[in-house]
Amino acid sequence: MRNIFYAVLYLSSFTLESQNVIEANLNFSNLKPISPNIYGYNQDHQDVNDSENWNIRRLGGNRLTVFNWENGASNSGHDNSSFTNDNRIPSLLLVPWNDKDKVGEAYRFFHQENLDAGVTSIITLPIQGWVAADKSGSNKTTPPSSRWNELIFEKGAPLSLTPDLNDGKVYLDESFNFLLQTFGKSTSINGVKYIALDNEPALWDNTHEYIQPNPPTISEYITKLIAAAKVVKTLDPDVKIIVGEFAGINIYDFSNATDWGTLGVGYDWFPSFLLDTLKKESDLFGETLVDYFSFHFYPQHKVDVNGNFSGSGIVVRNSTSNQDYIRETRMDFSRSLWDVNYIEPSWLTNSKLNGGANKILVRLKKSIDDYFPSVKMMIGEFDFGFDNDISHGIAIADFLGMAGQNNLSIANRWDLAPKNGSTYTNSAYKLFRNYDGLNGSYGTYSVNSSFNNKSDGSVWASLNNTEDELHIVILNKDVGEKLNFNINTNDLTSSLTFKELYSFTEGNKNIISLNSNKVSIVNQNITGEMEPLTAYHLVLNRISSATNVSKKQKNEIIQVYPNPAEDLLSIKNLSIGKNYNISNAEGKSVLTGKFNGKAINTSNLANGFYFLKVGESIVKFVIK
Repeated sequence: MRNIFYAVLYLSSFTLESQNVIEANLNFSNLKPISPNIYGYNQDHQDVNDSENWNIRRLGGNRLTVFNWENGASNSGHDNSSFTNDNRIPSLLLVPWNDKDKVGEAYRFFHQENLDAGVTSIITLPIQGWVAADKSGSNKTTPPSSRWNELIFEKGAPLSLTPDLNDGKVYLDESFNFLLQTFGKSTSINGVKYIALDNEPALWDNTHEYIQPNPPTISEYITKLIAAAKVVKTLDPDVKIIVGEFAGINIYDFSNATDWGTLGVGYDWFPSFLLDTLKKESDLFGETLVDYFSFHFYPQHKVDVNGNFSGSGIVVRNSTSNQDYIRETRMDFSRSLWDVNYIEPSWLTNSKLNGGANKILVRLKKSIDDYFPSVKMMIGEFDFGFDNDISHGIAIADFLGMAGQNNLSIANRWDLAPKNGSTYTNSAYKLFRNYDGLNGSYGTYSVNSSFNNKSDGSVWASLNNTEDELHIVILNKDVGEKLNFNINTNDLTSSLTFKELYSFTEGNKNIISLNSNKVSIVNQNITGEMEPLTAYHLVLNRISSATNVSKKQKNEIIQVYPNPAEDLLSIKNLSIGKNYNISNAEGKSVLTGKFNGKAINTSNLANGFYFLKVGESIVKFVIK
């Protein structure tokens, strides 16, 4: 497929290099908002002010299962053979040494740093039941023990900002109340918007065997999950709750839990059961208990030299080889999330998938639609391995393009080489978030792209906020052959002209600007040729076919931000006292008021497109 083929002609001494061709068709009839929260990272793995222009940051991972908010202590779990209680969380966040033991300081420092940089926070609260009591080194004791504090969800007494550090207990509601009292509720400007409830629960007995000696049952997990969600939502009904953070290999049946055979009857897989259960509990409680379903994506592809699954093959994610078959397999990783025809070469295919496609996002979206339609999808951790290789950069670019089109709301990369800012992975994020060094970004609305030859390339498309730019990301995933692309935009209301073209390729991690001669634009078709292992970000001007002017409306004198918005919508260039009307995509008025100079509370609006009208001015925005 990706080898160099030669046509040997009789009695001739020359060869013809084979080239791949990708045909793509865009569809403007079903635009979808792209969440800026797909551009996220974990913990200290990047810097909030990096040029990748990050949007969201998660404080999570195995240690958060046993994190003690009162003194900043946590336990390494199986990540360290001595199972140490230590100061790791404050240290990796760079909390000043003199503040490392202060009550709530790790949470406070993390969120304040994000606020200062304009980055959204996800903070994980533990729910397993025990947290580290001290920072005194190796701890292989089994609770109850003086080395562990019991985690209790509800204090049953007044919540304090100065909790008793010697009572052997830590309270979930008191930790969340600390965030509320320090920063305000989630709908306020500075409030914490997202709370995740623990991490990889089906692996608790593996990551923290001394506090969880037996594999957790589904009933055990759900009981704790529901109780914790109720505590948090009682204190702040508008905060967004993230459940799961499941290891990807456990999402199918909760690591084959002992009670799955009983509880799973009638359900196609564990997410359907969980979503159905949480929807019923939410209805009884009177509040939505879960807003996001999160899993972790660490591809299991294990291949031989032909790219086929082999039990004795190479685990591609762990490989630092630049051999063709390793690179080719890595650049296909994201297809396990969305491609209904892609059979991944991993043990999961026969063990969990009955020989079929993984298509995790497709199946998860169906479960959500069937059982709990308001829930959104999140990937709390993912990584593809060797990010100093071009194949990793192209794989990440493919992931980001895929995420915008396939209903993913949040994605946080778990970097195996933290703060190494000169990798191809950094190039991929910059291609989407800062391709020109001026925060030039991939669009706000996804334009559906269908394309063939998925093993050799990808085409993803979007529109900017004002819909006067069409952004197209084109990827040549072939290790040796050029790629000819033919993209039919089907943009019948516009003519297209070249604006910019940016690229990175093998041997050059820098984003470079290319000339217009790399592409041909004729009517609605875009064609061109690109070198092997290359990524393009093509920006086109959209000119109205009817008026011959930019799609940006001349009467758009007011501006809204952020866009997409979630809970609060701010407005520029609007006088106090002006009446406004917000209507949905069907033209129905859903919110009216008189502008008072403050952000408009949009937390009760469903996801989708909306129009803000003030006088004759109309601005389109998105709620995500």
